[in-house]
Amino acid sequence: MSPELIGVIPAFAERARVIFWLDPSTQENLLSDPEGLIQRFKARSKRLGAPEFFEWACACEFLGNINEAKRLWKLSLQVEFGYFPSLYALSLYSFQESKHQEAKRFLKRALRLDEAASESMIFYQKKLRQLLPSPESILWGSWSLEEVGRLSKDSDSTRFELAKILFEQYRYPEAQRHFEVLVDHPEFSFESSQYLSYLYERLYQGEELIQRYLQLIRKVSERADLLFNLGMIFQNYRSYALHSLQFFFLAHRDQPEDPGLRFSLEQACMDQIGRVQEAKNRNEFVELLFAHLYYGATPVAERYARVLKDRWNWKFPQGLKDMGISELWEDWLCQKDHPSFQKLSEWFSESGSESTKIQRQDS
Repeated sequence: MSPELIGVIPAFAERARVIFWLDPSTQENLLSDPEGLIQRFKARSKRLGAPEFFEWACACEFLGNINEAKRLWKLSLQVEFGYFPSLYALSLYSFQESKHQEAKRFLKRALRLDEAASESMIFYQKKLRQLLPSPESILWGSWSLEEVGRLSKDSDSTRFELAKILFEQYRYPEAQRHFEVLVDHPEFSFESSQYLSYLYERLYQGEELIQRYLQLIRKVSERADLLFNLGMIFQNYRSYALHSLQFFFLAHRDQPEDPGLRFSLEQACMDQIGRVQEAKNRNEFVELLFAHLYYGATPVAERYARVLKDRWNWKFPQGLKDMGISELWEDWLCQKDHPSFQKLSEWFSESGSESTKIQRQDS
């Protein structure tokens, strides 16, 4: 494509709705001289095939003569009944004119005949959004993408587009099913995980929400945002205070260079310390132990560990499992080379108990 045309192509694409079905060299010729192209076709109109009628129609469309374009697209179908680019074009403009049954018939024929229907539908969706108001483009967009699926001509790309439209229609369970499959595909993994994060928060609560999130986190490489979201979700639930703190810790551990995640962890620790203030039972001692440990106040955390061990014979990591963090601990928190794990192992080991007693006697 010549350099002077590169910047003009986007504008052309907006005016020529069916540009997708023209090869690049034809697009350039049409853009540079649509009137000349039309005159050349008129001069030999009796010898044209379906592709030439289609190209002629696109030139008319580009110049704003939509009625002539539609007439020529229909002529191309008289020459070749199964010429699917013209069927797509007529379907789009039928939807624009609210001729829904006619639009559906054109599109169904196009999809049956087009071997690359999934690729065509990605482009088709964009044009629907340009031609129709938002509610209508969403309605007919989901219908057309579901039709591709019914014909078993869909792809990951069309399924992703469908999932997004189902989400826009508040059809959350259906959108969830598609996103849960697509999250396993690298190209769509990150965006699908973001949608699923939103969906899970609205469809599930408590332990089920945590389990859904943890299953999702196992499948993605970028985990920090999801873990942070879990921390935020459970921050205001007293019964999940320790879970929330652990999620903030895991998010920071996943991306330790992120100052925002470090700040969020420190703030969660301070909130926890301020909320409990004076521990009255075993669980509150555990919460304060981790809040001080993650904040960096190691000597204070060690004192809470000592009380837990002497007063309740609390064991690590079994104590966390008994508090309902079994899967979270075993799958996520148990990193033996991490300083927090090493400190906890030291404080709650039998040898650690003896050394602590000696230090207390010496003091």
